[in-house]
Amino acid sequence: GLNMTLFWNIFFWLIPAYMFLLIPFSTFYYEADDGMLMAGTNTSAGRNAKKKSRIWDALKWQFATLVIVVLVFFLTYYF
Repeated sequence: GLNMTLFWNIFFWLIPAYMFLLIPFSTFYYEADDGMLMAGTNTSAGRNAKKKSRIWDALKWQFATLVIVVLVFFLTYYF
């Protein structure tokens, strides 16, 4: 059969991955939109540049959030 211990370990590790990685990244990616794509002022060449810029902005904020979360966890665990 299926190794249920491994299954539940994977499942329980996915919860913090979603909480600290996927959900904040999705939020930061959404917030990086300035609305120009829907306003029609963006060209097709600029659309790819804007998408990369949104991803880059989201990754920067994600990294900053991850550093803060790791710092808080580290400090509260050791003190």
